[in-house]
Amino acid sequence: MIAALADLPGFIGTMSADLDGNLRSSQFGARRGLPLTIERTLSSSLDGAVVVGLEERFSQPNRDFVGFVDAQGQLLWTLPGAANSALHLPNEMLVLSSGSALRAVERDSGTLRWTRELSELVPSTHGSSVTVASTASYPLIAIFTPRISETRYGPPVILTLNPANGEKVHQWVVEDGLDFAYIRCRIQEIDGDLILPWGQSSTSAVMHVDRRQGSNGQLVWRKEFLDLKPFGSTCGSVANESAIAFTVHSGFDGGEFIGLDPATGNQRWRTPLPIFRSSELLDGGGSTILLAPEPWFGATEVPIQQYRASDGQLQWQQTLTLFGKPAVRINATAIEVAGAVGIDNVLHLAMWQLDSADGAITKQISPSLTARLALASDARLLNGVPYLLAAGLGEGQRGINLRRLDPIDGSEVWTRTLTLSSATDSISFASLLSGPNDQVLVLITYVPAALAGTEVVRRDLYSIDSAGTPIFHNAYDGPLSQGGIPLAHSNGEVSWSLTECLDLPACTTVDTNLLRLRADGTERFRVPVAAYAYSVVGESTLAISQDSQQLVFNNALGAELWRDSPQTYVSLNGPVAEFSDYFIYTRNRRYYPPNPNPYEVLDVLAVVPETGAVLWSDSPPGPPGSHTEFGIPLTLPGGQEILVATIAHVQLNPSDQLRTPLLVKYDAQSGQRLAHYAPEEGGSDRSWTLGGPIGTAGDSLWMRGTRYHDGWEDAEQPRHSVAAIDRNTLTVISDHQLARDFDRPVFDLGRFRPITVNTENRALVESRSTGPDGVVQSRIQAFRIDPDVLVDLKIDIAHAESVLTGLGPTRVIQVRLVNLGPNEAIDASVEALSRYGDAWSRLVSCELNGTGACPSMLGTDAPQLLSLGAGAEMLLGYEVSVRGYFPHRLSDPREILFVVDPPPGVGDLDLGDNVATAAVRLGGFSNGFE
Repeated sequence: MIAALADLPGFIGTMSADLDGNLRSSQFGARRGLPLTIERTLSSSLDGAVVVGLEERFSQPNRDFVGFVDAQGQLLWTLPGAANSALHLPNEMLVLSSGSALRAVERDSGTLRWTRELSELVPSTHGSSVTVASTASYPLIAIFTPRISETRYGPPVILTLNPANGEKVHQWVVEDGLDFAYIRCRIQEIDGDLILPWGQSSTSAVMHVDRRQGSNGQLVWRKEFLDLKPFGSTCGSVANESAIAFTVHSGFDGGEFIGLDPATGNQRWRTPLPIFRSSELLDGGGSTILLAPEPWFGATEVPIQQYRASDGQLQWQQTLTLFGKPAVRINATAIEVAGAVGIDNVLHLAMWQLDSADGAITKQISPSLTARLALASDARLLNGVPYLLAAGLGEGQRGINLRRLDPIDGSEVWTRTLTLSSATDSISFASLLSGPNDQVLVLITYVPAALAGTEVVRRDLYSIDSAGTPIFHNAYDGPLSQGGIPLAHSNGEVSWSLTECLDLPACTTVDTNLLRLRADGTERFRVPVAAYAYSVVGESTLAISQDSQQLVFNNALGAELWRDSPQTYVSLNGPVAEFSDYFIYTRNRRYYPPNPNPYEVLDVLAVVPETGAVLWSDSPPGPPGSHTEFGIPLTLPGGQEILVATIAHVQLNPSDQLRTPLLVKYDAQSGQRLAHYAPEEGGSDRSWTLGGPIGTAGDSLWMRGTRYHDGWEDAEQPRHSVAAIDRNTLTVISDHQLARDFDRPVFDLGRFRPITVNTENRALVESRSTGPDGVVQSRIQAFRIDPDVLVDLKIDIAHAESVLTGLGPTRVIQVRLVNLGPNEAIDASVEALSRYGDAWSRLVSCELNGTGACPSMLGTDAPQLLSLGAGAEMLLGYEVSVRGYFPHRLSDPREILFVVDPPPGVGDLDLGDNVATAAVRLGGFSNGFE
């Protein structure tokens, strides 16, 4: 049974196919579809590594991310933003530090538990040089050098924090005459005392080591090393019963590896080090010390070394080839190393396991996070039935698993195993397509093993009947960039625009045809034209040329009957409404007037396929000064009416447009407008698109919807939903929010995504999302829809200013939530988003007026659940801090987006007012009264 269809009201689930083709949950953390590049590793554990990387984005700034890779090389989750270090806590948590900001997340899921800006704990200062550590007595320690101004620093501060929530437990200020002292080494503990190797910058750089009481920070002893000039990169340190050891690197002067007596701090041994940027030290159990250096810029040879703690003698060395600093961890039997390696001028993750006795490599894996980590798969609603496809199984990745599920409860109806015509190590594409009479077409695009290294791919096409019996299997070789989508006819035949290679394996000569296959897979005819078959009406096939021109062919002979003029082109965003002797489609006419900018006008046409004669046509009306495009014609149940969903564009300025949805219902035979819907002018929607297809439940129609807000198209804000539409008036009854991160825009890939509403009033929605490896994964979301359970959540900023200025490192913004609907919203979700990830918004207060429940956890920027009764109001206080804040200088405005989502499966009367934006500037001079 599909988990998402469990008998729970409002339960939302997502499904994809696992390596065996089984249905499973698949929740990736990345929200973009472009490759992720590993830049460095922050830490290594028994189960994986914390990595920092770069997410490439077309025509937009690249973004940093931090993620966790398991021992098999799978990227389990990602979070936006960079990090300088990652600390593993005993309670399966990770603490990520970036500047003076800390984030605590669950190691296995990446779920954010709390955030802490350390400058909040040191009033009127901004942090610099933060080091985070964990010891036996103090699970979370932060050493923090506050910056008083852009050039002045205060005395260092030692903080112990509660790892459960990041709250301060103790705070000590070091008042020992240190001038700009900073920690560069890992903090250690011996018998409850803290060992702190410091770098100090006064008239000259010096190095010293403190032993301080952990209970109050009092100095026990200090050893200074005036001849050591720390270069500024992180040094290593370790403390056990045998020795206190640390490393200092002085740029091109090399470095020193020094061992001290734990009781007195007196030097026991000293060993010179080659030229490294820094070194990490780990305790090998009291008798040994492991050294893992970070090579100098451009160097790739990294010697992992084990020393004897008593006298500093080298015991063994294992040299690894990697870029940057390795992340190392010691367990009982082995040493885990993770680092970045270069493959084809791109950095990838590599993981090694070394024998602790002699350093021999016992295991190595080198997964590429920019390559395909997910199985080639697809999940589709075909004629209202969910199917799952998984390709790349078994030896040579030749196995294919196809499953048909029951749309009511998700139980398996049947499963079939297919086999590719050739072995491969690279599957590019796997897709399910609708066939006639509930048949299914399976298309797999891959590189055959025999053609590896060429520009040629093979396309295997399968036809399977509704009982799961294979009908035919054909294979074609051609260039990857030139391949259409097969179209099934009602008689079992298939039309396909296909480009094939004539001179394998070079493929310098190709042949492009509109191919027709009989029901048994044999070829009926070829038409030498570059056109995609799009729809079939009677004895005619509608095709779209590569330059978006419409062509109509005779089904039997393949003869061209007619084509459109070059001044028009057919929209490819939805199906053609097919009737017995005519079809209805949408077409855009292009206009190029000198002023305003070039635009298009949408036409809806009913056309006789044999002659191209137009029975009727209409241009849907839009707001004043608008033009319409992207029309989707959909046949309503009963077959006498069609609904056209389109978008109206109003040019606000040369770079900005207002886009609103339009719905027009027509009598299919006469073209008479029966109903028309457009949002009210000046409403809460910045941009809203409605599109097919249609599911029905009583008098309600169900359509896909996507909303944006205030130009946030490139952020995490797109809000995807299914909207309930009154069939008679075309007014929107409610919007049902889809789970974020598991859907794509309405017009993704030029096709809409189906909806099925079954007899139990549950909606199945086909969705797309992209994993952190850049692979598009298909999912079927299933959730209850109950039109009688409606809320109307609204959020706004309780300030009149357009730019909120705070004199200091933070500013509290009051956010107002109200429920204007007739029912209580239970477990609604609220969160704050930063557009570029450089601003943090921490929930610090909540006031409730009416029935409901405030969020249960304060002091975090994680999404929070709340309840709000009908007519109730809630005031939330968010404390905003900006990375890069400096006193005496106003920061640039940072946009914060506040979002409240209705409970899963509950309709909202207006999703357009569920978002609010605030622009915040921090800094400036204090007048002493703010």
